[in-house]
Amino acid sequence: MGSRPKRVLSQAELPNWVHPADSKFVENVLWVQSRVVFVTINLPGGSNNDNDVWYGAPTMSAAQAQEIAERTAADLRWLDTAFAVAKLIRAKGVLILAQADMWDPEKGAAHQAAYQPFVQSIASHTSELGRPVLLINGDSHVYRSDNPLSAADPLNYMHPGYDVPSFHRIVVHGSTLPLEWLKLTVDPRVNAPVADTAFGPFGWTRMIQ
Repeated sequence: MGSRPKRVLSQAELPNWVHPADSKFVENVLWVQSRVVFVTINLPGGSNNDNDVWYGAPTMSAAQAQEIAERTAADLRWLDTAFAVAKLIRAKGVLILAQADMWDPEKGAAHQAAYQPFVQSIASHTSELGRPVLLINGDSHVYRSDNPLSAADPLNYMHPGYDVPSFHRIVVHGSTLPLEWLKLTVDPRVNAPVADTAFGPFGWTRMIQ
């Protein structure tokens, strides 16, 4: 017998009568596998996309302001939903997938300030859940395995004031040769200590081509 198709839930499938614009974000999805909640959020790079004025325009347009307000609010509510599911099912962990590197130091902390609501949400939810939370992002394109929510991490200054040991993140590589991809494994029976290639139920290997 074949395996049962994986049920993937989109934010568009959960009508929110108070926030009807949330239904536009079909790309915000979640699913449960190996007792881990996987969640994606539409979080672009470039200082949350909207804080770099679009197409070199002199000022932010009304459409741009609306986009940042609706998408950011929907994303944050979707994170609320994912962590609520994780608590409900007593998940072994949560894996968050996003594009943006919220701790990219290239343009400095002020440029990354628009990500603060997301950092605060992830930090508070992770602390409350008390289980391993792994964030995988791209954007800055050079592999990194770290915890910028640790007070001891050199990137903590980008969003200071947090110290969340049950958090870890990976920046996937995509900028220089050789090309590579990341192989992720999830084993709910494992609770690995923090390391460069493992954390809680998660393990990963860089596959160099």
